[in-house]
Amino acid sequence: MNIVRNIGHWCLRFALLFCVGCVEIIDPIDYETVSISFLESEYYRHPRPVIWPWRIQGTVTSSDEFGNFYKCLMIEDETAAIELRLDQERLYEKYPLGSRVEVMVSFMWLDVYGYNAVLGAEPDERDFLTHIPYRNVDKTILIIARDSTKEPAPKEIGTLKQADNQLWVIFDSVQFIEEEIGCNWTDRDSLRTYRHLIDTRGDTLPVRTSGYATYGDTKIPSGSGTIDGILYSSRKGVELCPISATRAKFTEPRF
Repeated sequence: MNIVRNIGHWCLRFALLFCVGCVEIIDPIDYETVSISFLESEYYRHPRPVIWPWRIQGTVTSSDEFGNFYKCLMIEDETAAIELRLDQERLYEKYPLGSRVEVMVSFMWLDVYGYNAVLGAEPDERDFLTHIPYRNVDKTILIIARDSTKEPAPKEIGTLKQADNQLWVIFDSVQFIEEEIGCNWTDRDSLRTYRHLIDTRGDTLPVRTSGYATYGDTKIPSGSGTIDGILYSSRKGVELCPISATRAKFTEPRF
């Protein structure tokens, strides 16, 4: 890759974006498809813009239809997953769970919060990435296919590792702990609520539900079965963010 040529090209594009406004610019340079893990390797402990003509391709593994994810999409390929911050609601209508997408990451900003990789717009005064503006979302994310054969990866609580972070996963033969049976998914007036799964080996996993989840005032299931969602890591450990309560299938007796 001719570094000098590309730097000059992108400087010119920045100038055109500021000066031309709504005029459509036809880009003569082909975008290079890179893996999500490669993109994440470009992070160096502080927010930084993606200045190269890169794109990523992957599967949408989250849905904002039920309120547990808000103004964001999780994208996963064969190497890793990453969150996109987008200033748009009802994303599930354009980018349904399981759809294949292509994301133009040039001009986006890359950051990592805890262990969670994020793409968004320029940081605010607190150094947090802002959301990609509404008017740019459709230009940034292109649908390749509205469905795919991808399924959540089966996992066991006791064998989770750092590489599982932000992946779409599913747990089988789990149930909510005895002390929480009869509780709702969320506590009243709480921004987020944690319930706890336990498996047949006695390993436990926190389950995080937003106070804005549409199913928050329904009871957690009392039986055992399967649940899927996105894994998030923090300094306190790993937690599961369910996509929806309807996808949790606890139809078996408690063990």
